[in-house]
Amino acid sequence: MRKNIFEILSENLDVNKEIKTIWHLLKSTTVFIQAGLYEPDERISLLEFVNIYSFNDWKARNRCISTVDMMERLGISEKKINVMSEFTNDTIILLEFIMNMIILYDRKITSYVYKVTSDYFLLNENISILLEHFGYRAHYFEDEEQLVIIEKDPAAISVAEISESDIAKRIIQYNHYALKGNIEIKKEIIIALEKVLEPQRNELKNICPILEADLYCLLNNMNIRHNNIEPSDKNYRSIVANMEPAELEKWYDDIYQMILLSKLLLDNKNRQLKIKELKNIF
Repeated sequence: MRKNIFEILSENLDVNKEIKTIWHLLKSTTVFIQAGLYEPDERISLLEFVNIYSFNDWKARNRCISTVDMMERLGISEKKINVMSEFTNDTIILLEFIMNMIILYDRKITSYVYKVTSDYFLLNENISILLEHFGYRAHYFEDEEQLVIIEKDPAAISVAEISESDIAKRIIQYNHYALKGNIEIKKEIIIALEKVLEPQRNELKNICPILEADLYCLLNNMNIRHNNIEPSDKNYRSIVANMEPAELEKWYDDIYQMILLSKLLLDNKNRQLKIKELKNIF
């Protein structure tokens, strides 16, 4: 059957074209600064606006002194953008940078700006569509003033929403693209999450004994809670010591998902009590 034009557009996604379009929209977005009664309004680019009004006050700027400086440190250049043909880490770094610049702009618009060109709205929309297509989403940490792009994980989002802010950040951080292949940081996050789960271990055992037994078996034998890779240690496990990093990382990802499942089950226990009360009223 013939495909209509909208089906064709949704299927034929050219990453290079999409990235160049987003970059063009960023550069062409113009901000109008309200001047005095008899003075012409100032017209500058979004990045110029951020440099003048937002960048120096930004908590997350690190050692960067301008948007240009940050781009150089991140390896963002017109030349690199023009050859981006796949959705890779470089692509996500670029999108993260742009989205943080948008937030820095948004923070000041009520104070300084009364108009922005329509390219600004297209820029936001095109980034959202591209992230959605590849299964990613943006997450903003308000305290740190940082927006990061993470893979969509409904379980992670649900658990983050019912967790304390520091633990929520750890949960979100695990899904960040920069952690792929970084086993040590993933291990640190799992240890932090397990410490929060430990006081509820018996409760989890009552709810789902198989999950509790499997989870803590892995935590105790996959070089997380104990040293399972040192031959002289009583907890030595040769299979773990000789495991390829990629395989070990997959196991860590499974453990992470099991912790998320545990937290959701524990949260659901309170929900079940409320349901039981409601059922008695029925």
